[in-house]
Formats: sequence, structure tokens, C-alpha cells
Amino acid sequence: ISKQLTASNQSFGLFSKNTKGVVTDLAQIGAGSISIFKEIKGIFGSAAQSFTQTADAINTMNARLAQSTKSTAHFTALRAGIDKIAKSTYSSSESISNLFINVNQSLSEMGLSQKNALEMSETLSKALRVGGASAVDAERAITQFSQALSTGKLQGQDFKAMIGAAPILLKNMADALGVTTGELRTMASEGQLTNEKLVEAFSNMKDSVDNDNKKMPVS
Repeated sequence: ISKQLTASNQSFGLFSKNTKGVVTDLAQIGAGSISIFKEIKGIFGSAAQSFTQTADAINTMNARLAQSTKSTAHFTALRAGIDKIAKSTYSSSESISNLFINVNQSLSEMGLSQKNALEMSETLSKALRVGGASAVDAERAITQFSQALSTGKLQGQDFKAMIGAAPILLKNMADALGVTTGELRTMASEGQLTNEKLVEAFSNMKDSVDNDNKKMPVS
């Protein structure tokens, strides 16, 4: 009987040990599942947040564009023009929209049309692409250009920063105005690159920039 009790105790001890092991394993599996769930929740949470931010940006962009239009048909045509430029320059519609809005505001004060503003926006965007400007440099050049238009002329730090971000614009603009790059720098330093001159330059360089952009590899 004593031997049987001892054997029973040993069996129970082994069973208890095994049971504890199973419980521990289940606890670890449960903890792992919770961790995985948290990770999945975090991924979907980030995606949802990103989607919301993108939707907000699009709504803001459309609202700003709508202020430049007089009807739904006008807005649709303008948005189509912006999307076309974005597609041809591999840019975001948001960045092209912001550029257009700034350009259009300055050109409308000169009595020019939205067509002129779209063409200037397209030419600048294509020139930046042809010149191999990074997204950061392109954004910087666009910002400086927009600031220059708002002040009525491209000069000083705006000119230096814009050319520094996209050196190809120096040659493009010089060729378009029939001057050397050195003379263009002098014009900028003397405040001669007025909005009228900028419109002339971008109008004259449109065809050559279009051709150069067509030669760029599809990315």
C-alpha cells in the first residue's frame, strides 16, 4: 500500500508539473497573441490616420481651388488641368495645386488668365523634373518662386535660393530672355526680373522645356 501511495504521489506530482507547463505555455501564447493584436491594431490605426490626413489635404486643396472658380464645370476643368500637369511631371496634385494657386493670384493681378497660370505652373514643374531636382529642392524652388511673384520681382535671396535648388532654371530663363547667365544674375541683383519678365521668360521657354520633358524616362 505504501509503495502504491508513493507511486500515486509521484504521478500526481508529474501531472501537476506538466499542467503548470501547459498553463505557462498557454499564458505565453496568450501574451504573444495580445502583442500581435496590438501590432495589427497599430498598423491599421496608422493607416486610418494616414488616410484621414490625406482626405483632409484633398478637401483643403479642393476648397482652395474652388475659390478660383465660378461654377462646378469650371472647377472640374481646372482640376483636370492640374491633374494632367501632375501626371506629366510625376508630381502630386496637391503640390501642383498649391503652385497654381500662388501663381494664379499674382498673374490675375496682372490681368492674365488661369490658362497663363496653368502654363507657367506646368513649365516650372517640368523644368524642375528635367533638371533632376529632388522633391525637397523642387519644393524649395517653388516656394521661392511663389514668394518672388507675391513681391512683384525675383531678386536677392529668392533668386539665389531658387537657382540653388534648381540650377537648370538659370540657363532656361537666360536663354528664354536672350541673355547670358551672368547677365541674368545682374538683372536679378538690379531688380529687373519683374513679374512681367518672368511671364515672358516662362512663356518663351515653354516649348523647349516641353520637348526636354518628353525625352525624360518614364518613372
